[in-house]
Amino acid sequence: MRKSVSMFVGMMVVFLSLTGCFSVDSAQLHTQAQGEVALKADQYTIELGFSEQADTSEGALAKLNTSLLDFITWKDASGFDVVTQNQSVQPVYYYPKDGLRELRAYQAQHRFKIKALSLQQYTDAMGQLSALKPESLYQGEVGVSDSIRKQAMQQAYALAFSANQEKLKTLLDLSELCWPAVQEIKEYTNARGAPRAMMMEAKAAPVANEHVISVRLEVSWKASAC
Repeated sequence: MRKSVSMFVGMMVVFLSLTGCFSVDSAQLHTQAQGEVALKADQYTIELGFSEQADTSEGALAKLNTSLLDFITWKDASGFDVVTQNQSVQPVYYYPKDGLRELRAYQAQHRFKIKALSLQQYTDAMGQLSALKPESLYQGEVGVSDSIRKQAMQQAYALAFSANQEKLKTLLDLSELCWPAVQEIKEYTNARGAPRAMMMEAKAAPVANEHVISVRLEVSWKASAC
């Protein structure tokens, strides 16, 4: 994860409460700074489907169930989260230029989704599944896990607060004040470049666009004369 801090020195404001012409007993100081953390997707999804045709719907289903045996064995051994997306049996028609449509066969289909894979699991599974010769096999959704997102948010918050503290040091030196205490913190968060689903070939490496979490903190401090 890449970290960065945006500094807004021009936004620093000092409000001084004067008790004499040139003496300062206390002051309210305001700082603003931003922390950013860039991360990439750590959860991948595979979508795949199997299809068989036969003269009857029962025959198509029987052929499909046979072709699924190796996949079911792989699924049970993998322990991955595999869900059914769609299962259907439909007639296949031929439409001649002249005349009525003709029933040619029945097609049975079964489509699956394998969820919450790590990058290594995704890479290994794509190679193993391609050997099973499914009708379709491609990358589905990509995303960032809650744990990684929470960690990135905490890091961005820490970066923003640290940057505010650096600005505070400058203000204290300029105003000759000491003993700062936080009075109020306003937090503004933003996330951009959310991971998106991309159609991939079975042998291609997955691609995850960068996801940036940003936290901007506006901090009010109270400081006293040294």
